[in-house]
Amino acid sequence: MGSNTPYRWWRSLLNRRLLVLPAVLLTLLIGNVQAQSMLGSLTINSNPVIELTSVSDYENGVAITDQTLTITTNASMNWVLKVRSAGNPDRMGAQIPAARIGMKVTNLPASPPEILLSTFDQDIAGGASAAVMQTIPVTIQYRATGGADFLQPAGDYTVSLTFTLTMVNL
Repeated sequence: MGSNTPYRWWRSLLNRRLLVLPAVLLTLLIGNVQAQSMLGSLTINSNPVIELTSVSDYENGVAITDQTLTITTNASMNWVLKVRSAGNPDRMGAQIPAARIGMKVTNLPASPPEILLSTFDQDIAGGASAAVMQTIPVTIQYRATGGADFLQPAGDYTVSLTFTLTMVNL
């Protein structure tokens, strides 16, 4: 048997629509928000939910866009926004690898391309605040990549994300 035999079996079931897929919900909980100094702050607007409900969702993935955070800067400074996962999305011991969840900021210029979640800090946005007390909404696209890793028992899979805002003098 080749190394991709289980995947071919799974794909065959998906193509023949013989597999009844229960809904898997990924809830990304914003578990911790940090700012390095009093020169900036983060406000949590929501905890996004990615829902896989169809054969196409499981095979191709699902993306949602959510205005997750708001950055408030209290000085004219450069800033960097980082994110890390507390681990893998989990439901009673069943897990989906965190690296199967992508994120990218969609509304700020010069944001890096999509990153895959990790337990290490990764830059997802940066910029310069030109004014004191500037409010910057942060819209993030979350993407479940799809594939065999999502064939898990139905239910809510949750993972905590930590966002860190660092302010640096211009």
